[in-house]
Amino acid sequence: MCPSRQRLDPAEAGFLTRGLRRSWPALAGIALACSPQPKTQSAPQTAAASTKAVAAEPTPVPAAAQANEPKKPVLIPGAQPIAPFVAEQLMLEPNAPTLVYVGAPWCEPCRRFHDALKSGELDQALPGLRFIEYDFDTNKDALAAEGYSSRMVPLFAIPKPDGRASGRNINGSIKGEGAVGNILPRLQALLASK
Repeated sequence: MCPSRQRLDPAEAGFLTRGLRRSWPALAGIALACSPQPKTQSAPQTAAASTKAVAAEPTPVPAAAQANEPKKPVLIPGAQPIAPFVAEQLMLEPNAPTLVYVGAPWCEPCRRFHDALKSGELDQALPGLRFIEYDFDTNKDALAAEGYSSRMVPLFAIPKPDGRASGRNINGSIKGEGAVGNILPRLQALLASK
């Protein structure tokens, strides 16, 4: 059962700060799990209480604002046969920019780029971009048969409408923290040449 939302008198507040410091995480969990209680009296709220009420109750985003927000980049797990799968993905979203992305778990720049995409770090730089993602080790021969081959990974390639590689791509990157910064401008230039 949720505790009622009442102001504490100074004596109770002192008791809470001294005696329940160790219990604060548990109390915070209870407060977050509670649903808002209807107001039965109109008592003035403190600034802290107002902030808690706003934080506990999410504000709905108007549909017009949602429509204006840029779409996030999307990672689509690739499937075989490669060319038909890529062609199908292109038909599903004909107006969305789509690239074939080949990486490998042992490739540090691949991991860094993948993590940056997943964390939302690249949402503003690559809005709405769709990446059809393939693992180099698992799909090496099938990728090469469709023209998606390179000496280095990661490979970012523009597909043709039939799902085969167009020959326009970028590949490789530096290791370390600068990997994403190295890939991003080259990737944006590739997309601009489309």
